Parts: sequence; structure tokens; C-alpha cells
Amino acid sequence: MRETRLAYRIARGAVVFIWIYHGVVTKIVLRDHDELALLAAGGISPAHQIPVLLVVGTVEILFGLLTLWFWRTPWPLLLSALAMLGATIAVAVSAPHYLVTAFNALTFNFAVAALSVIGFLTAPKSLVARDSVQPEPR
Repeated sequence: MRETRLAYRIARGAVVFIWIYHGVVTKIVLRDHDELALLAAGGISPAHQIPVLLVVGTVEILFGLLTLWFWRTPWPLLLSALAMLGATIAVAVSAPHYLVTAFNALTFNFAVAALSVIGFLTAPKSLVARDSVQPEPR
């Protein structure tokens, strides 16, 4: 039981860190070239790439903070896994070459999704039971 709680904390903490880090560092502070290239591949005009990148970065930071704030609620972890699936599909459609580069979107997104699912599955049962609708005992 102790190991399960530790696994939950590590997985959830890693997911929180990844979302916030990528929002702050790669999108807001560095405005990474590859992030901008992905937006260009997705059809975003050069004039709108920086503003869109800043919005995406802000959303990622907020999602990381939401996942931290609702620590006792497992649903943000499922949302994180779904977001990674969606991001992978978006990259596969708009810029498939990013799926085979070093430190590529496929393996990164898979790892974040896996951590999210591990966090969800190892969430203390009291949290999952509390958040689900339970019939009143008779």
C-alpha cells in the first residue's frame, strides 16, 4: 500500500512538472523553434505563431496547476492522457517527421500518457470512491 501511494505521488508529481515545465520553458521563455515549426505545420500564420504559442504555454501551465490543485481528484490524470493522445494525432497529421526525431513527440507523449494512467490507476481508492457517485446505503 505504501509503495502504491509513493507511485501515485511520483507519477502525479511528474505529470504536474512536465505540464508546467513545457508551458513555461519551451513555449513562453524560449519560444522553441520546434514548437513554432509545429504551429506552422498546423497552418498557423507566422504573424500568429508567437501569440498562439503563448496561449498554448499558458494553458499547459494552468493544466499543470489544475492537476496539482486537484491532487486528490484522479480525473485530471485521465484528461492528461487524452491530451497526449490528441497531441500525438495532431503531430502525426500535421508534421509526421516529428514522430521519428530524437526525443520525439511519439515517445514523449506516450511516456506522459503512461505516467498519467499509472497515476490514475494508483490513486488511493478512497479518492476514487469519494469522487464517484455512490448510492446511499439502506
